[in-house]
Amino acid sequence: MRHQVMGQTGRSVLSDEMIQYKKEERRTVRYRYKVMKYGTDNKTILWRCEVIGPFHSRTYGVCGFGTTKKRSKVNLERRLANDYRYIGNLMFSDVDEADTVGIPDDRLWELWIQNRPISKAEAVGSAGL
Repeated sequence: MRHQVMGQTGRSVLSDEMIQYKKEERRTVRYRYKVMKYGTDNKTILWRCEVIGPFHSRTYGVCGFGTTKKRSKVNLERRLANDYRYIGNLMFSDVDEADTVGIPDDRLWELWIQNRPISKAEAVGSAGL
């Protein structure tokens, strides 16, 4: 049966129908990996998988830890499901939106527009001085 309950993560009940609904309802969360070294000799490697987008999301900055990349991603998925009730798509990305706030994207400019301050004549327009 498709509508039977498969299990429960935290307070969220899992069923095929509910998982499909939540995946279609929510936007894709982007994540990246970071290497962390710890221990007395700083040679033990720990991977951190952290959410880097969407920037204005309550899941921004949530992270999962593991000894391998795969384990850290699984821990991130588990944390998103348990603490944030997010059962959705994850996409790997290196671009953190928090680092690019206020930086204009040149691809959005028209060819004839220059990135410069507005002159007094342009500010007044056709009305003149």
